[in-house]
Amino acid sequence: MKGKDEFIDYLKLRFANFCPNIHLKVYGVPEDNLKQYRSNNAGNQSKVFAFDVAPDEKYRLYDEEI
Repeated sequence: MKGKDEFIDYLKLRFANFCPNIHLKVYGVPEDNLKQYRSNNAGNQSKVFAFDVAPDEKYRLYDEEI
């Protein structure tokens, strides 16, 4: 899927541009639905993008991280 790969590359470049001092972890999880990893702190604006539950380390794609 060329379009998907190009989008992911663009997303990583934009992240690196806007957040040069933050490490972006990339996961490849087998689930189709990622709701189990979403933040439950939607009412607290300071934590709205924080993960409450991160995927297992075995799903990390180290070669894709920036």
